[in-house]
Amino acid sequence: MSWSAATRSSTAQARRSPKCDPPVAGRIRALCGTASVLGCHDSGNRSAIDLRGGRVSTVGPILTHALAVAVYPWALIVVAMLLTEPGGRARSSAFVAGWTAGVAALLAVLIVVNALFGANRHGEPAEWVGWVKLGLGVGIFAMAAAQARKMPAAVRGELPPPGWMAELPSLSPRGCARLGVRLVLGNPKNVSQILIGAVTIASLTPGGGARLSAAVVFVIIASLCVLVPLVVRSSSADGNVDTLNTWRDWVSRNNPAIMFVLLSLLGAKSVGDGIAQLT
Repeated sequence: MSWSAATRSSTAQARRSPKCDPPVAGRIRALCGTASVLGCHDSGNRSAIDLRGGRVSTVGPILTHALAVAVYPWALIVVAMLLTEPGGRARSSAFVAGWTAGVAALLAVLIVVNALFGANRHGEPAEWVGWVKLGLGVGIFAMAAAQARKMPAAVRGELPPPGWMAELPSLSPRGCARLGVRLVLGNPKNVSQILIGAVTIASLTPGGGARLSAAVVFVIIASLCVLVPLVVRSSSADGNVDTLNTWRDWVSRNNPAIMFVLLSLLGAKSVGDGIAQLT
């Protein structure tokens, strides 16, 4: 083989096997490392990344579920009734404390359980998270159907109130606090939405600090239904008693319709989120 042919062969081989200059390769590795820290290594990442702080934001995904817990007509009725009775401020505050504690305790336990089961895998939600949301969505549709069956009786004024309503006037502040916890843990809609919120937080936030921040936001939003009447009661010299009574009467008549619409929307969202997670 001639010298010129050997030179051409060596040049072709070099072109087929390019090598980076060591300083250049080092800079490329540094840039890749920075992108990985910011969460930019995967354009299909489902988590909401905050490029300024490098943290995963879950406020958007959990907002709907926290508001769904807050939309609970009977809790609004309880606070409105307590505030219009003697000694109602202390008893209603105890009920609010019990409600908030119930939401916080259940959410914390479920976040820990979901984290232990590996809800977050390498920065992405695990596959089983999608199945959980899909199954809960189907269950929520069943709850909506049950509320639809109650609507005719509610329109005619024949729907009896819950049994605990008769106990409400005689409850002490401690009893009101227990009732707040009971209305959180004993309601399937509230439990399902707290569970979905916990799954979402555990699957989208790999760090303990981010999970704690998201949980605090969830608890605050989920407690709006019991906090708003307290604010309304304190915002006027006469306590806005007429306003609270109007709220109570309207919610009592329309509770099944409100819950039917809410549960139908929540079921559709959970099913859609589950399918999107699995595909």
